[in-house]
Amino acid sequence: MTIEIFVIFSFILLLLFLLISKWYNGPLTKLTCSMKDKIVVITGATRGIGFETAKDLLINGAKVIIGSRDIIQGNKALNCFEVNKNNCSFLELDLTNFESINKFVDKIKANYGKIDILINNAGSCFRNFILKDGIELTYLTNHIGHLILSCLLLDEFNQNGKIINVVTKKYKRITQNIFNDFISSSNYDFSYNKKGYDWMKTYILSKLAGVHLAQYLGEYCSTNNKNIKVVSLHPGYINNHFFREIEKHSIYWFLRDLFQTPFRWLLFKDNKMGAQTTLNCCYMDWNNLINGGYYIDCHYEKLKNIGLLNNAKNLIKFDEYIIEKNDIVKGDKRIMRIFK
Repeated sequence: MTIEIFVIFSFILLLLFLLISKWYNGPLTKLTCSMKDKIVVITGATRGIGFETAKDLLINGAKVIIGSRDIIQGNKALNCFEVNKNNCSFLELDLTNFESINKFVDKIKANYGKIDILINNAGSCFRNFILKDGIELTYLTNHIGHLILSCLLLDEFNQNGKIINVVTKKYKRITQNIFNDFISSSNYDFSYNKKGYDWMKTYILSKLAGVHLAQYLGEYCSTNNKNIKVVSLHPGYINNHFFREIEKHSIYWFLRDLFQTPFRWLLFKDNKMGAQTTLNCCYMDWNNLINGGYYIDCHYEKLKNIGLLNNAKNLIKFDEYIIEKNDIVKGDKRIMRIFK
Protein backbone atom coordinates (compact mmCIF):
# COMPACT_ATOMS: atom_id res chain seq x y z
CA MET A 1 0.00 0.00 0.00
CA THR A 2 2.83 2.36 0.87
CA ILE A 3 4.51 1.73 -2.49
CA GLU A 4 1.23 2.35 -4.31
CA ILE A 5 0.75 5.67 -2.51
CA PHE A 6 4.33 6.63 -3.34
CA VAL A 7 3.83 5.81 -7.04
CA ILE A 8 0.54 7.76 -7.20
CA PHE A 9 2.09 10.72 -5.36
CA SER A 10 5.12 10.68 -7.67
CA PHE A 11 2.89 10.55 -10.74
CA ILE A 12 0.79 13.49 -9.52
CA LEU A 13 3.95 15.46 -8.69
CA LEU A 14 5.43 14.78 -12.13
CA LEU A 15 2.19 15.78 -13.81
CA LEU A 16 2.10 18.97 -11.75
CA PHE A 17 5.69 19.79 -12.71
CA LEU A 18 4.91 19.23 -16.40
CA LEU A 19 1.84 21.48 -16.22
CA ILE A 20 3.83 24.21 -14.45
CA SER A 21 6.62 23.88 -17.01
CA LYS A 22 4.13 24.14 -19.89
CA TRP A 23 2.52 27.22 -18.34
CA TYR A 24 5.87 28.97 -17.86
CA ASN A 25 6.95 28.08 -21.39
CA GLY A 26 4.05 30.02 -22.80
CA PRO A 27 2.28 29.24 -26.08
CA LEU A 28 3.54 28.38 -29.52
CA THR A 29 2.46 31.03 -31.96
CA LYS A 30 -0.69 30.05 -33.82
CA LEU A 31 0.29 32.30 -36.70
CA THR A 32 2.27 31.31 -39.74
CA CYS A 33 2.43 32.46 -43.33
CA SER A 34 4.58 32.23 -46.42
CA MET A 35 7.60 34.51 -46.15
CA LYS A 36 8.65 33.95 -49.74
CA ASP A 37 10.54 36.97 -51.10
CA LYS A 38 10.55 38.63 -47.66
CA ILE A 39 13.90 39.98 -46.48
CA VAL A 40 14.49 39.76 -42.73
CA VAL A 41 17.49 41.22 -40.88
CA ILE A 42 18.26 39.80 -37.42
CA THR A 43 21.00 40.99 -35.07
CA GLY A 44 22.59 38.44 -32.77
CA ALA A 45 21.11 35.37 -34.45
CA THR A 46 24.20 33.14 -34.34
CA ARG A 47 22.81 31.34 -31.28
CA GLY A 48 19.91 31.35 -28.84
CA ILE A 49 16.45 32.69 -29.62
CA GLY A 50 17.75 34.68 -32.59
CA PHE A 51 18.99 31.47 -34.22
CA GLU A 52 15.63 29.75 -33.64
CA THR A 53 13.84 32.77 -35.08
CA ALA A 54 15.99 32.64 -38.20
CA LYS A 55 15.46 28.90 -38.55
CA ASP A 56 11.66 29.20 -38.48
CA LEU A 57 11.66 32.12 -40.92
CA LEU A 58 13.86 30.15 -43.33
CA ILE A 59 11.47 27.20 -43.18
CA ASN A 60 8.70 29.56 -44.26
CA GLY A 61 10.71 30.86 -47.21
CA ALA A 62 12.24 34.11 -45.96
CA LYS A 63 15.64 35.40 -46.97
CA VAL A 64 17.45 36.01 -43.69
CA ILE A 65 20.47 38.22 -43.02
CA ILE A 66 22.28 37.55 -39.74
CA GLY A 67 24.42 40.30 -38.26
CA SER A 68 27.01 39.63 -35.55
CA ARG A 69 30.55 40.67 -34.63
CA ASP A 70 31.50 37.00 -34.08
CA ILE A 71 32.57 35.91 -37.55
CA ILE A 72 33.49 32.34 -36.55
CA GLN A 73 30.17 31.75 -34.77
CA GLY A 74 28.32 33.43 -37.63
CA ASN A 75 29.71 31.09 -40.26
CA LYS A 76 29.18 28.14 -37.93
CA ALA A 77 25.52 29.12 -37.53
CA LEU A 78 25.01 29.12 -41.31
CA ASN A 79 26.07 25.47 -41.44
CA CYS A 80 23.56 24.54 -38.73
CA PHE A 81 20.45 25.51 -40.67
CA GLU A 82 18.83 22.43 -42.20
CA VAL A 83 16.15 23.99 -44.43
CA ASN A 84 16.70 26.67 -47.09
CA LYS A 85 20.18 27.40 -45.74
CA ASN A 86 21.10 29.02 -49.05
CA ASN A 87 18.56 31.75 -48.25
CA CYS A 88 20.57 32.81 -45.20
CA SER A 89 23.68 34.95 -45.19
CA PHE A 90 25.97 36.28 -42.50
CA LEU A 91 27.34 39.83 -42.42
CA GLU A 92 29.76 41.15 -39.84
CA LEU A 93 28.15 43.72 -37.53
CA ASP A 94 29.60 45.41 -34.47
CA LEU A 95 26.79 47.38 -32.83
CA THR A 96 29.31 49.41 -30.84
CA ASN A 97 30.95 50.81 -33.98
CA PHE A 98 29.22 53.28 -36.29
CA GLU A 99 31.42 52.44 -39.28
CA SER A 100 30.63 48.74 -38.89
CA ILE A 101 26.88 49.45 -38.75
CA ASN A 102 27.14 51.71 -41.79
CA LYS A 103 29.02 49.06 -43.80
CA PHE A 104 26.46 46.45 -42.76
CA VAL A 105 23.63 48.64 -44.08
CA ASP A 106 25.50 49.41 -47.31
CA LYS A 107 26.00 45.68 -47.98
CA ILE A 108 22.30 45.01 -47.41
CA LYS A 109 21.32 47.79 -49.82
CA ALA A 110 23.80 46.59 -52.44
CA ASN A 111 22.92 42.90 -52.25
CA TYR A 112 19.24 42.83 -51.24
CA GLY A 113 17.68 46.23 -51.88
CA LYS A 114 14.66 46.85 -49.68
CA ILE A 115 13.97 44.79 -46.55
CA ASP A 116 10.71 43.81 -44.84
CA ILE A 117 11.57 43.15 -41.19
CA LEU A 118 14.35 44.25 -38.85
CA ILE A 119 14.65 42.27 -35.62
CA ASN A 120 16.82 44.01 -33.04
CA ASN A 121 17.56 40.85 -31.11
CA ALA A 122 21.21 41.12 -30.01
CA GLY A 123 21.94 41.77 -26.35
CA SER A 124 24.97 41.79 -24.05
CA CYS A 125 25.87 42.61 -20.48
CA PHE A 126 29.22 43.22 -18.84
CA ARG A 127 30.47 42.52 -15.34
CA ASN A 128 32.43 45.77 -15.00
CA PHE A 129 31.78 49.37 -15.94
CA ILE A 130 33.22 50.01 -19.41
CA LEU A 131 33.05 53.13 -21.55
CA LYS A 132 33.45 53.02 -25.31
CA ASP A 133 33.42 56.30 -27.21
CA GLY A 134 32.11 57.94 -24.05
CA ILE A 135 29.05 55.67 -23.71
CA GLU A 136 28.56 52.83 -21.22
CA LEU A 137 29.12 49.62 -23.19
CA THR A 138 25.91 47.74 -22.30
CA TYR A 139 23.80 50.76 -23.25
CA LEU A 140 25.83 51.29 -26.42
CA THR A 141 25.50 47.65 -27.49
CA ASN A 142 21.88 46.98 -26.58
CA HIS A 143 20.30 50.32 -27.39
CA ILE A 144 22.38 52.98 -29.17
CA GLY A 145 23.67 50.46 -31.72
CA HIS A 146 20.14 49.32 -32.52
CA LEU A 147 18.90 52.92 -32.64
CA ILE A 148 21.58 53.74 -35.23
CA LEU A 149 20.89 50.60 -37.26
CA SER A 150 17.13 51.23 -37.27
CA CYS A 151 17.58 54.83 -38.38
CA LEU A 152 19.99 53.93 -41.19
CA LEU A 153 17.45 51.42 -42.51
CA LEU A 154 14.32 53.59 -42.19
CA ASP A 155 14.36 54.46 -45.90
CA GLU A 156 15.16 50.89 -46.94
CA PHE A 157 11.88 49.12 -46.14
CA ASN A 158 9.29 47.71 -48.49
CA GLN A 159 5.64 48.57 -47.84
CA ASN A 160 4.31 47.32 -44.48
CA GLY A 161 7.71 47.11 -42.85
CA LYS A 162 8.28 45.99 -39.27
CA ILE A 163 10.93 46.78 -36.66
CA ILE A 164 10.89 44.38 -33.71
CA ASN A 165 12.88 45.10 -30.53
CA VAL A 166 13.56 42.18 -28.21
CA VAL A 167 13.55 43.56 -24.65
CA THR A 168 12.70 42.25 -21.17
CA LYS A 169 9.72 42.15 -18.87
CA LYS A 170 12.04 43.36 -16.13
CA TYR A 171 11.75 46.89 -17.50
CA LYS A 172 8.94 47.20 -14.91
CA ARG A 173 11.54 47.12 -12.13
CA ILE A 174 12.84 50.55 -13.12
CA THR A 175 11.19 53.22 -10.99
CA GLN A 176 10.59 56.75 -12.20
CA ASN A 177 13.28 58.03 -9.83
CA ILE A 178 15.87 55.60 -11.18
CA PHE A 179 14.94 56.54 -14.74
CA ASN A 180 15.10 60.25 -13.99
CA ASP A 181 18.56 59.85 -12.43
CA PHE A 182 19.75 57.88 -15.44
CA ILE A 183 18.68 60.45 -18.05
CA SER A 184 19.68 63.51 -16.01
CA SER A 185 22.31 65.92 -17.30
CA SER A 186 24.60 64.78 -14.48
CA ASN A 187 24.74 61.35 -16.15
CA TYR A 188 25.93 62.48 -19.57
CA ASP A 189 29.24 60.86 -18.61
CA PHE A 190 27.45 57.78 -17.16
CA SER A 191 28.77 58.54 -13.68
CA TYR A 192 25.41 57.40 -12.26
CA ASN A 193 26.04 53.94 -13.71
CA LYS A 194 29.69 53.87 -12.65
CA LYS A 195 29.04 54.59 -8.97
CA GLY A 196 28.48 51.19 -7.36
CA TYR A 197 28.13 49.67 -10.82
CA ASP A 198 25.10 47.35 -10.97
CA TRP A 199 25.35 45.34 -14.18
CA MET A 200 21.82 43.96 -13.92
CA LYS A 201 20.20 47.37 -13.43
CA THR A 202 22.29 48.74 -16.30
CA TYR A 203 21.18 45.84 -18.51
CA ILE A 204 17.51 46.40 -17.66
CA LEU A 205 17.83 50.13 -18.34
CA SER A 206 19.26 49.33 -21.77
CA LYS A 207 16.29 47.08 -22.48
CA LEU A 208 13.80 49.65 -21.20
CA ALA A 209 15.40 51.90 -23.81
CA GLY A 210 14.35 49.31 -26.42
CA VAL A 211 10.76 49.68 -25.24
CA HIS A 212 11.09 53.46 -25.52
CA LEU A 213 12.65 53.20 -28.97
CA ALA A 214 9.62 51.25 -30.19
CA GLN A 215 7.31 53.92 -28.77
CA TYR A 216 9.29 56.82 -30.20
CA LEU A 217 10.17 55.40 -33.62
CA GLY A 218 6.64 54.07 -34.00
CA GLU A 219 5.27 57.59 -33.62
CA TYR A 220 8.03 59.02 -35.83
CA CYS A 221 7.21 56.61 -38.67
CA SER A 222 3.51 57.31 -38.34
CA THR A 223 3.85 61.09 -38.42
CA ASN A 224 6.42 61.03 -41.23
CA ASN A 225 4.40 58.79 -43.54
CA LYS A 226 6.76 55.84 -43.29
CA ASN A 227 4.91 52.59 -43.78
CA ILE A 228 6.71 50.92 -40.87
CA LYS A 229 5.41 49.69 -37.52
CA VAL A 230 7.73 49.36 -34.53
CA VAL A 231 7.08 47.07 -31.56
CA SER A 232 8.91 45.63 -28.57
CA LEU A 233 8.52 42.23 -26.95
CA HIS A 234 9.54 40.09 -24.01
CA PRO A 235 10.63 36.62 -25.19
CA GLY A 236 10.37 35.07 -21.71
CA TYR A 237 13.08 33.92 -19.34
CA ILE A 238 15.30 31.65 -21.37
CA ASN A 239 17.40 28.71 -20.17
CA ASN A 240 20.36 29.49 -22.41
CA HIS A 241 23.00 30.86 -20.00
CA PHE A 242 22.73 34.37 -21.45
CA PHE A 243 24.66 35.71 -18.46
CA ARG A 244 27.52 33.24 -18.92
CA GLU A 245 30.10 36.05 -19.14
CA ILE A 246 29.03 37.25 -15.69
CA GLU A 247 28.93 33.74 -14.29
CA LYS A 248 32.49 32.98 -15.52
CA HIS A 249 33.93 35.76 -13.35
CA SER A 250 31.70 35.60 -10.29
CA ILE A 251 31.58 32.81 -7.70
CA TYR A 252 28.22 34.12 -6.49
CA TRP A 253 26.63 34.01 -9.94
CA PHE A 254 28.24 30.66 -10.74
CA LEU A 255 26.82 29.08 -7.58
CA ARG A 256 23.49 30.80 -8.11
CA ASP A 257 23.33 29.42 -11.64
CA LEU A 258 24.28 25.95 -10.42
CA PHE A 259 21.61 26.03 -7.73
CA GLN A 260 19.01 27.27 -10.20
CA THR A 261 19.68 24.57 -12.80
CA PRO A 262 16.65 22.37 -11.95
CA PHE A 263 14.43 25.45 -11.64
CA ARG A 264 15.67 26.73 -14.99
CA TRP A 265 14.72 23.42 -16.56
CA LEU A 266 11.28 23.61 -14.99
CA LEU A 267 10.41 27.30 -15.21
CA PHE A 268 12.49 28.81 -18.04
CA LYS A 269 11.86 28.53 -21.76
CA ASP A 270 14.16 26.83 -24.21
CA ASN A 271 15.33 28.82 -27.23
CA LYS A 272 12.59 27.55 -29.52
CA MET A 273 9.87 28.66 -27.12
CA GLY A 274 11.70 31.94 -26.52
CA ALA A 275 11.47 32.73 -30.23
CA GLN A 276 7.69 32.36 -30.40
CA THR A 277 6.65 35.92 -29.63
CA THR A 278 9.16 37.29 -32.13
CA LEU A 279 7.80 34.91 -34.75
CA ASN A 280 4.24 35.85 -33.81
CA CYS A 281 5.04 39.51 -34.57
CA CYS A 282 6.74 38.53 -37.83
CA TYR A 283 3.78 36.47 -39.06
CA MET A 284 1.03 38.77 -37.76
CA ASP A 285 -0.90 40.70 -40.39
CA TRP A 286 0.58 44.19 -40.56
CA ASN A 287 -2.80 45.83 -39.99
CA ASN A 288 -3.26 43.92 -36.75
CA LEU A 289 0.16 44.80 -35.32
CA ILE A 290 -0.13 47.65 -32.79
CA ASN A 291 2.38 50.37 -33.59
CA GLY A 292 4.57 51.05 -30.55
CA GLY A 293 3.00 48.04 -28.86
CA TYR A 294 4.56 45.63 -26.40
CA TYR A 295 4.05 41.87 -26.76
CA ILE A 296 4.53 38.94 -24.43
CA ASP A 297 3.63 35.25 -24.89
CA CYS A 298 2.26 36.01 -28.35
CA HIS A 299 -0.24 38.65 -27.21
CA TYR A 300 -0.34 42.41 -26.76
CA GLU A 301 0.12 43.76 -23.24
CA LYS A 302 -0.40 47.31 -22.05
CA LEU A 303 2.84 48.97 -21.00
CA LYS A 304 3.49 50.21 -17.49
CA ASN A 305 3.86 53.98 -17.16
CA ILE A 306 7.65 53.81 -17.12
CA GLY A 307 7.62 52.51 -20.71
CA LEU A 308 5.23 55.06 -22.21
CA LEU A 309 5.87 57.75 -24.81
CA ASN A 310 6.46 60.68 -22.43
CA ASN A 311 9.40 58.84 -20.89
CA ALA A 312 10.50 57.68 -24.35
CA LYS A 313 10.76 61.28 -25.55
CA ASN A 314 12.86 62.20 -22.51
CA LEU A 315 15.18 59.25 -23.11
CA ILE A 316 15.60 60.20 -26.76
CA LYS A 317 16.70 63.69 -25.68
CA PHE A 318 19.34 61.99 -23.52
CA ASP A 319 20.38 59.84 -26.49
CA GLU A 320 20.62 62.85 -28.76
CA TYR A 321 22.92 64.64 -26.33
CA ILE A 322 25.31 61.73 -25.73
CA ILE A 323 25.44 60.92 -29.46
CA GLU A 324 26.29 64.51 -30.34
CA LYS A 325 28.60 65.00 -27.34
CA ASN A 326 30.68 61.96 -28.28
CA ASP A 327 30.33 62.46 -32.06
CA ILE A 328 29.17 58.85 -32.44
CA VAL A 329 27.52 59.19 -35.87
CA LYS A 330 29.56 62.08 -37.30
CA GLY A 331 26.39 64.15 -37.74
CA ASP A 332 24.81 61.62 -40.11
CA LYS A 333 21.46 63.17 -41.07
CA ARG A 334 19.75 59.78 -41.47
CA ILE A 335 20.10 59.39 -37.71
CA MET A 336 19.96 62.95 -36.42
CA ARG A 337 16.66 63.62 -38.24
CA ILE A 338 14.68 61.55 -35.72
CA PHE A 339 15.60 63.95 -32.93
CA LYS A 340 13.96 66.95 -34.58
